[in-house]
Amino acid sequence: MGFIGKEVFYSAATRYIVTGRTNKVRSGTKGSCIPMSGVQVFEFGELRFTKSELQSVDRRIFSLIVGSSVAANDVAVLQRLALFHGHHPSDSEVLKTFIGVNSLILFRMLSAKIYEYIHFIDGHATKLRRNPSAKLNRFLVRADTFLKIKDDPVFATVKELRDNVTHHYHGAADVKNLETFDENHTFSMFLHEASGNSLAPLGEDIGTFGILRTRNDGIDIEKLIAWTIEVSGRITSFQHQTMILILNDFFPDKKLVMRRVPVESRLVGSDDTKSPLLFKRKQK
Repeated sequence: MGFIGKEVFYSAATRYIVTGRTNKVRSGTKGSCIPMSGVQVFEFGELRFTKSELQSVDRRIFSLIVGSSVAANDVAVLQRLALFHGHHPSDSEVLKTFIGVNSLILFRMLSAKIYEYIHFIDGHATKLRRNPSAKLNRFLVRADTFLKIKDDPVFATVKELRDNVTHHYHGAADVKNLETFDENHTFSMFLHEASGNSLAPLGEDIGTFGILRTRNDGIDIEKLIAWTIEVSGRITSFQHQTMILILNDFFPDKKLVMRRVPVESRLVGSDDTKSPLLFKRKQK
């Protein structure tokens, strides 16, 4: 049988990507994209801060700006990688396996970064509530609504995958996970002379799918993918709006500098964008 997620994950990832279910930033957006022949011009609103400006703001707000920016950057970058990786239609069972495993890993890593962002916002909101103000309350009201994500049953699954596979692979449950598979199931690994091309799907079978099976809470891989795509979009939107709120409240005189950036079309993702799958030659 091979990698359990080969067909399920391959079809699920491809469906979400091809149908364009990505996030769109809501109101308050600055910036746009103007298509041109061979080039697309992106308009960004750039903000620049001096050291003294950042030192002048409440340290709790400074920490919120920096910490949430780091966490949101992780989500945004992995979101793009995860979405663009699944655009490899193939009739090869081996390549389907590679695409499925690689995509699963990217989505698993993205889900872990989603957890980290939510955990950061939750912790920071708790600190801010100890000494609230009118300006801080505007953020806290939005944060309370956003943090309802924690009540979603998928969030608990994401945390377990993050704790036991992605960030700290304990392997304590491997034997129990293995018992959930049929006796006729085969587990595979592929070895290639360019070692970077080698892949062991059995790790995701037993580690990731094993956890999903033993939890027995109805959260399957398709639900995990759908949740990860949806929530990563909500995070980038929440972060965008939070930064606008902070700028208006704490840097009211700060002005956007509009930047028109010509970008080659090959660097802009679309429904047919494909990220590389394998190395062409041996690594040195």
